[in-house]
Amino acid sequence: MYYNRNLIAFVPFAFFLLAGCQQRNKTADTAQRTAVLRFENLSGSPSEDWQGRALSELLMRRFGGNRLPRAISPSPGISTERLAAIAAGADRLIVGYFTYTAGTMTATAFAEDVATRKLTGPIRATGSVVVVAESLAKQLGGLKPPALDADSAALKEYSLARDTPGPAALQHYDLALQADANFGPAYLGALQTALGSSDVPRAEALLASASAHSSGFSNEDRAYLQLQSATLARDASARLKALSELAGIDGQDVETLRTLADSEMSTRQPAEAARHYRQLIANTPLDPNLQNLLAYASLFAGDEAGARAAAAEYKQLRPQDPNSFDTQGDIELATGHFAEAEKIYLASPDGAFQDFSPTWKAAHARLLSGDVAGATGIFEKHKALLAGSALGAAAVSYRAALWQYETGQTDRATRAMAAFATSAAPAWRAVAYSQAAIWAAVAHDNQQAVQWSELALRSGQTQVVAYAAVARFLAQPPTTPDGWTKRAEATFSGPNGAEVRRLAVGYALLLAKQMPEASAIWKQIFETTNVNDSGPAYLYGWTLLETGHAAQAAPLLKLYPIPPPGITPTFEALYLAHRAEWRERTLRQ
Repeated sequence: MYYNRNLIAFVPFAFFLLAGCQQRNKTADTAQRTAVLRFENLSGSPSEDWQGRALSELLMRRFGGNRLPRAISPSPGISTERLAAIAAGADRLIVGYFTYTAGTMTATAFAEDVATRKLTGPIRATGSVVVVAESLAKQLGGLKPPALDADSAALKEYSLARDTPGPAALQHYDLALQADANFGPAYLGALQTALGSSDVPRAEALLASASAHSSGFSNEDRAYLQLQSATLARDASARLKALSELAGIDGQDVETLRTLADSEMSTRQPAEAARHYRQLIANTPLDPNLQNLLAYASLFAGDEAGARAAAAEYKQLRPQDPNSFDTQGDIELATGHFAEAEKIYLASPDGAFQDFSPTWKAAHARLLSGDVAGATGIFEKHKALLAGSALGAAAVSYRAALWQYETGQTDRATRAMAAFATSAAPAWRAVAYSQAAIWAAVAHDNQQAVQWSELALRSGQTQVVAYAAVARFLAQPPTTPDGWTKRAEATFSGPNGAEVRRLAVGYALLLAKQMPEASAIWKQIFETTNVNDSGPAYLYGWTLLETGHAAQAAPLLKLYPIPPPGITPTFEALYLAHRAEWRERTLRQ
């Protein structure tokens, strides 16, 4: 499975695919991930503790660690930092201690292989903290030039800030910048802290100040500054550009590469994402999940052979992991190999997922093959599993109505969903009324859609407010495309109003068959949703098909989506019944 939560949180178009997080042992030809722990102060003077952190920071930047989430714990003590570093994925640790006498540091360092616990060293150096860091880095194989060229007072305050949790660190960052206004790492650390505490005004002020002094920053600090700026501005294009620059500066920076690849998936660039997942697999300790991600990136890039190869490797690495079965099944189903997909799903261990998604997906695989009776038989097995689970009878009733709808019994399904809502617990009631309202709106039963959406909105369950509100919006009398836009502006004006307005208008234009205008809206939605969100692709493809652009529609309608097995209302009624028809039309045209 590959799971991605859409930024537009109430649009459940994704496959709802879950990914594991376990790691594979590194092979001999992979690069090491080095974490440098705070050096222990043996000088007997607590006032010099900061130098242990300063030495750690200086060394980490030599190993490409200045942008990584810090592999240390704010708790004191080497043991807590060691555990945190290993949990963050480090396979080599630099540890050590220092003394400080008459203004001179003497440091001793060791390199520890995490897998074998073997120590290399001791390695020693004497001088100022900067001189010691330079000497130790050369002996330990550091790859980068010195990166913390700062006033000693600024370095001290910066190091104190790095050991200070939460917003209190900002005081030390401020003092560091007072001592050296061109000290890039202090700006970046302060930005991270301000953003972490949701202090947006402070972050914006820091960005402005940092930008004014950025000519003195290193190339990677400038690129990271651009990344923070793009993130704060929610500018996906600028963020991707900054990530690409960072990855180009340090091709071994696995965190940046991973973020870049994930961002490329979120901006519908699966071929680029696949390239970067391959780079991660080749150059870092292998994580089985990377093969899982590569399988989906390859699938969405149109590389079926590559998708199957990555899924097979994932299965070899985790032969008993239910997720490896699921990934292989998803690839076969999406590419139209329904019998093989069903076989793989049903081979997955019972109860492997709390929602029993393997049998749910197997039923859909059979349904897509045209065997409704056989698919319903598999669905009955799915219902039996649900009935004996913690989800219980409510989940059975909800999914039974969904299944009726998907097998063409739309009126019966809508009545069953509304009937279930009348006696369900509050959370289920809100979901069921929202789904029934959506189905009624799609069927142009506007009066019923309004009634059920109002019942959902009165339930007090905030998680379905957007669904019910959009269903009620769709139940209004017909109007022009401009009229729908004006209605949406008047209806959805909250913090997330722009995204909701665009979706509401998009759905309304589809239902009104105002396809040229719908195509423009769905192009925008498609381009700003994750590549594994199948709904926008199908709905945009539909608009292209209806406006005479079958060649452009074909790749959007190529893969087969299936509904997620969750309990969130969906608008998939707009395209589920038309998948085969649209694909056939693209082939004919």
